Amino acid sequence: GLSTLIAGLFNRKSKIPGYTAPFIIVVWILLSSCYFLYPGLLITPSSIPASSEIDLFAAFCFNLGQVLFQDGSLITGIFFLIAILINSTLDTAYAFIGATLPLILALIIGTDYTSFNAGIYGYNAVLCGIALANRTKRGAIFAILSIFISIGLQITGMNLGLTTLTAPFVLSVWIVKLLQNALNRVHAYTKNSNFL
Repeated sequence: GLSTLIAGLFNRKSKIPGYTAPFIIVVWILLSSCYFLYPGLLITPSSIPASSEIDLFAAFCFNLGQVLFQDGSLITGIFFLIAILINSTLDTAYAFIGATLPLILALIIGTDYTSFNAGIYGYNAVLCGIALANRTKRGAIFAILSIFISIGLQITGMNLGLTTLTAPFVLSVWIVKLLQNALNRVHAYTKNSNFL
């Protein structure tokens, strides 16, 4: 109920889309309340067996599957990609990019293989790619920028011990949209100045 109210506020008051922000805000409020007031209600995370090596195929599939909290089967991520393909080839291309770029970046910077293989670094990137997908070169640059920002936010959040949820997706898309708006204003101002 609270997330519905927050979503309504975003729809009425915000100039940027709320995306999953209402969900994030409500879950963070509940987690904080439980942590400080009722710690016994918190569920301890189940331990995932530690991975000693990278599994690129698993990580790619789980980057897609984790978008809807589906991390139990490799095939689920493939089914998600096929479902996106049925809806839009453009969104499929961006989902593919969003699932692949975190693999490359995580390999370069080095990371926890267990989280990497479970798709924890990539699901926000997939959402960023789909949210900003368009057919322009400028749109592709902004989508890729958002993907990189989301990966950085996810790694930072995990290092701080935060439950990030889809906050890296929301924050990175907001940052990119604010940047787009600022560049559009500068472009419009420059165009009007040249006209005068």
